[in-house]
Amino acid sequence: MLIKIPSNSLVAMVGVSGSGKSSFAHKYFNTTPNPIVSSDKCRLYLQAEPHGITQKELQKYSDGAFNIFHATLEAKLMHNQLAVADATNLNPESRQKIEQIAKAHYAPIYYIVLNTPLETCIARDNSRDEYTKIGESVVRKQHSKFRSTYNFLKKNNNVFIVNTDDEVSVELVSTKNTIDIDHGIDIDHGIDIISDVHGCSEELYELLGKLGYIIDEQNIGHPDGRKIAFVGDIADRGDENYKCIELAKYIVENNMGWWCMSNHDNKLMRYLNGRKVNISHGLDKTIAQIPESEYDSLKQFMYKNLKSYYHFKHTSGEDVVVTHGAFKKEFIGKSHRDIDEYCMYGPTNGNDENGMPLRIDWANSYKGPFTVFGHAVCGIAPQQYKHAVNIDTGCVFGGNLSAYSWPEKTVVQVKAKQIYDDSKPDLFEAKQNVELTIQELLDTNIIEVEDHNGNNITLRL
Repeated sequence: MLIKIPSNSLVAMVGVSGSGKSSFAHKYFNTTPNPIVSSDKCRLYLQAEPHGITQKELQKYSDGAFNIFHATLEAKLMHNQLAVADATNLNPESRQKIEQIAKAHYAPIYYIVLNTPLETCIARDNSRDEYTKIGESVVRKQHSKFRSTYNFLKKNNNVFIVNTDDEVSVELVSTKNTIDIDHGIDIDHGIDIISDVHGCSEELYELLGKLGYIIDEQNIGHPDGRKIAFVGDIADRGDENYKCIELAKYIVENNMGWWCMSNHDNKLMRYLNGRKVNISHGLDKTIAQIPESEYDSLKQFMYKNLKSYYHFKHTSGEDVVVTHGAFKKEFIGKSHRDIDEYCMYGPTNGNDENGMPLRIDWANSYKGPFTVFGHAVCGIAPQQYKHAVNIDTGCVFGGNLSAYSWPEKTVVQVKAKQIYDDSKPDLFEAKQNVELTIQELLDTNIIEVEDHNGNNITLRL
């Protein structure tokens, strides 16, 4: 049995005393720092007697011990460390508490249930000395609770049932989304962060050329060693969706860049995986262009490589986050389903009369690493905030395809060749408080906007 667990998880051992929980934890989670938090050791911390006491006598310290137990789990998760809860975890209340801790720190939770025969547990307990054995009657009481716990947990996806004779291996999967020289990746030559492409292939190739990338039939590269980061929404709505997917896939597979998972990307992934999804908002165009023979390989690529955000760190200490829809600073270094949902869709406040989500302007109050995102079309020029910039300039709707170059903090754009999706005809009408009209912007080669530090950045059209 292969047990694959993200490295920032909370792992809860479940089993009767004598089932082998502690031995399993020490055998398979022997990492640095030590991730194991033992309820028995937490009781020993509080032992007031000068000499050893029995397990029965130690139970009087349980309330205080579990305060230490839960606080230690929280501290490990707070620092993005693996935490292994070594306790029986047979009561629903105890499991609910550790699930709350995991959720509060965006840590996935997994249960490892040791399905050890009662007779084995009793025999192991009898072989212990007087200070560590708990007694046959207690083991039997625990085992009666274990049966109902086992029947409840075995139905869940995040549960691994381990029987006595099972051959087990454990693999910790890295969840670190930080990209820097310490992780063997040199990004000091710069990154060009590209907005929502939505199948606008011609504009994407033109933008890459304008950024200095050299593309031929066999290769893509930049003479200065720059790399590419897509904020997501590579396909749907446009005319050449699969062509854009192939290019983005090639870039990622050849270590030329990264691709953030977006709401459109995630929907395509689920479709390719055979899940039932609503075929809308241009997904039908994408599906029609992908050869069925490529479904499986594309699905595997997307599940393996797409993350909801990337955190890039320059050797100078400057950093930037790239995501699709929204971000919170406490997400750094963590991986969780709730984080993916927030990053892909952003916060909303219900729906409008047409059923479309009412998006909250999260970036206006955001305080964290400077973040580049897309998702919500902001006009034909990027929308600058103090700690973020929205670069979705609506190419597929007739706007521009934009790239934010980091760490230079410059914006490069190309104009849409046409309107590929006419579902938002008024999207680029002039708005109040805009200093330049749409036509003036289109006719202007260079404008300046203020960056997150209050400095002017050059916008080249």
